[in-house]
Amino acid sequence: MSDNNKREYTTSTGILVKSRGLPQMLVDKVQSSVPKPDAPKYKITTASGDEVWEPHNETTLETDEDKLLYRRYVEELAKADGIINERMFRLICMRGLEVTMPEDTSWIDMQRFLGVDIPEDPLELKYLYIQTEVIGSIEDITTITDMVMEATGVPEEALAEARRSFPSALQEAQTVAGHAKPRKRKVVK
Repeated sequence: MSDNNKREYTTSTGILVKSRGLPQMLVDKVQSSVPKPDAPKYKITTASGDEVWEPHNETTLETDEDKLLYRRYVEELAKADGIINERMFRLICMRGLEVTMPEDTSWIDMQRFLGVDIPEDPLELKYLYIQTEVIGSIEDITTITDMVMEATGVPEEALAEARRSFPSALQEAQTVAGHAKPRKRKVVK
């Protein structure tokens, strides 16, 4: 993506970020970096008498054991998906955004004062800065994710599906607390 095609966005904290596309093979590597559990299976006998093992789904559970194994599978799958989502968000923040770390380190002093652990690793420090100083709202997260995914070449249908599956704990917590206020997005091409 050339410099002329970069999208810019000023976050709710007043910081200008630019998006850039992610290498597709890196996205694939991150998404496959966590093994997903296999669905429990059940045996069926075909009309020809062959026995075939098929993965369970919510409609095939018959015994309490089936239900328990399937519930554990769903929980393990959700846990794996959560790890992948966290890694993808790190990828979006660290490779999909151009963010300049400030020379003024007063933000570090303030966070230290507030009891936040300040990492020694420069990448972890930059990620902390993006999480706590650049991104200030759910809308920032959504806009930044959309910008990076669009720059990566993700089709609009896939973006819409990702948006539907995004009711994170943070979103729910802000809505409950009454802080989820709609804001107008301003993205500059």
